[in-house]
Amino acid sequence: LKINPTNLSYEMDRRYQDLYAKLPHATVTAIFSDKEKNMWYGSWDRVLYRYNSLLGQEEIFQQEKDPFSFDNDEIRSFVEDANGRIWMGGRYKGLHIYEKNNQRFLNYQYNPSLEGTIADNCVNQVYLDRGGMVWLGTNRGISIYHPAQQYFEQNFLPAVKDQNGGKKDIIIYDFYTDDQDNLWIGTNQGICIRLANNRFIYKPV
Repeated sequence: LKINPTNLSYEMDRRYQDLYAKLPHATVTAIFSDKEKNMWYGSWDRVLYRYNSLLGQEEIFQQEKDPFSFDNDEIRSFVEDANGRIWMGGRYKGLHIYEKNNQRFLNYQYNPSLEGTIADNCVNQVYLDRGGMVWLGTNRGISIYHPAQQYFEQNFLPAVKDQNGGKKDIIIYDFYTDDQDNLWIGTNQGICIRLANNRFIYKPV
């Protein structure tokens, strides 16, 4: 669905009004416009789509024999770094990175036997801060990518008690940096704020 914010006029593909039609990206999970004005979409069908603004047509990325092809996943979030790489958070297979220069995909998944991997394979949000670090919000905490060190730092937020006295993992959904450089973290248990001095404040539901 495309909406013109000036006059609120809109365009949509009427084929999708039929809920039973077998059409691509019937449910779009994330949408993103890169620096070249290409539109990227994640979808329930675990295929990655890009509307190429130069060619004026839609392109499909999915798993092939090439080891650097897209590893089929439901993309939930996009961000583009200063080098033009597209970082994508997947629901099932971790972090996907598209390198435009060589047109290849890289995939990073959680590995309990290795240090420096992402915290969990369900990545709900990818966020690029002002310092160039990439933050991943997962189902088991936060992963922070340090460009200089080339590894992921894992931050597992402490589990909270549920109504039955058991422990419940904190799921990360979103990030926001305010004017004071505090990082606000949206979770399933309320707001967590990382202050500029690296101290954390937790505001439960």
